[in-house]
Order: sequence, then structure tokens, then C-alpha cells
Amino acid sequence: MRTSFKRATALILSVVMILTTLVISPLSALFATITTTGDSDAVSVEKYNLAVWADPENVLTQTSIDNFNAGDILATVGGIKPYIINAPTSSTLGTILASSLEYYWFFPSNADLSAMVFWFDSSSTVTIDGTAITSGEATDVLTDINEGGVMKTVTLNIDGTSYSVTALKSGDVGAVYIATALGSLSSINGSDDHSVSETGSIIIVEPDGTVDYNGTLDKMSGRGNSTWDSDTKKSYNIKLAKSTSLLGMNSAKKWCLLANEGDSTLIKD
Repeated sequence: MRTSFKRATALILSVVMILTTLVISPLSALFATITTTGDSDAVSVEKYNLAVWADPENVLTQTSIDNFNAGDILATVGGIKPYIINAPTSSTLGTILASSLEYYWFFPSNADLSAMVFWFDSSSTVTIDGTAITSGEATDVLTDINEGGVMKTVTLNIDGTSYSVTALKSGDVGAVYIATALGSLSSINGSDDHSVSETGSIIIVEPDGTVDYNGTLDKMSGRGNSTWDSDTKKSYNIKLAKSTSLLGMNSAKKWCLLANEGDSTLIKD
């Protein structure tokens, strides 16, 4: 049963990590409350991400966080925030407590959770399950899921507000980190005909942590017709700055991040 669970988790994370978790949020504020109205546009899931970055690729610094907070959207590519999946939409009325939502922290297979470094605004106070975390210093608070393929729900407290976060470490699959120039996927997701695209930065990492690509993302746009109507997982086309072999595949500039949400078997395409 445990082996089956690990395999299932690895399959899920191989898709979820690529298309959701590793897209960096444009907002640095820690939201205590969020208000939406029925007349507003759909609320972007990026608005609910919490400004505490895990750093499995050792690419961040305190300057990265400061630059991000100052408006440099690409400064934190390679970092991983807790991610909200069940974000409310514009049809939700009234004030929503961000602390009442369910967050997920997806870690790649190469992450060393026995000594993970977390980064956040140096003026903030952060604890995980009551253990104080110092920005930029390694901690072992998640070491009991370091083997991968398992999950753990922790309490992440940021400046006195607690959030329930389920932390998962992927099985033996690669990871993709994307930061778009505007800092979100909202403009791309809002284009039904895929005419809207964005540039940005991208890091692609082998399961063992070897970096396949770290550089410019020339273009990212939506992909698909009937599959594009999905509110849960969308597919995207990306174009790199140069032809590159990724994750053991042949070299190419143009790649597809295929969600395959309609194929529960994950083997039809």
C-alpha cells in the first residue's frame, strides 16, 4: 500500500509541480484577509500565495527577496511558496480569511528537507509547527518527509497568523520553475485564443538536482482547445532562448507543458 501511494504521489506531483506550484506569485504581501465581490474579475490564485520561499536549488538570497518586494518579479525564480489550490472565485461574496484556506508546499525530488533554507522578509517572524525559522538559515523541520512520496500537514505561522500547509516531496521526477515577466499566469489564462504570451525566466532541473536549463524564457502561451476550458489544470507552450536537451529528451527550443487533466490514466498521450 505504501509503495502504491508513493507511485501515485509521484505521478500527481510530476504534473502539479510543473504547471502550478513552481510559478512564482507577483505579490509579496502576507494576506490576513481577502475581499472579493460578485462584480469583480476572477480572483487569481497567485493572490493567495504566502511570501515564504523554500530554496531547494540554492539560488536565492535576502537581496532576491528584497528585490522581489521592490517589484522585480523575476528575482525569486527557483524559490517555492506555499500554494493555494482551492482559491475562491469572484462569485464569492464578503471577506475571506486567508488563514482558513488550504495550502500546499510541493518540493522537488532533489530537495534536502533535512537542511532546507527558507527565505522571507527579514522583518517577519515565521515558525513551522512552533519551531522558529530564520530567513536564509537551514532547518530540519521537514526532515521526516525527506524520503519523498509522503506528505505532512504543518502549521506555518507568519507574523502571528497561522496557516495550514500540507508539505509534499516528489518522487523521482524533474522540476520546472517559471517566473513570467508580469509575475503571474493571469493574462495568459485569460486569453481563450492563446494570442497573449509572456516572456520570463525558467529553471529546469533533473530529479538528482542537475540543472538542465537556467535562463531566459522567450515565450509562454496557452495551449489546447477543449482542454483549455479546464479551471484546474491548463497546458502551456513555452519557447526557450536556445535549443536545449531537457530531462533526457532531444534538443528543442519549443516545448509543451501538457496537463492531460482529461486523462486520469496519464498514458493516453
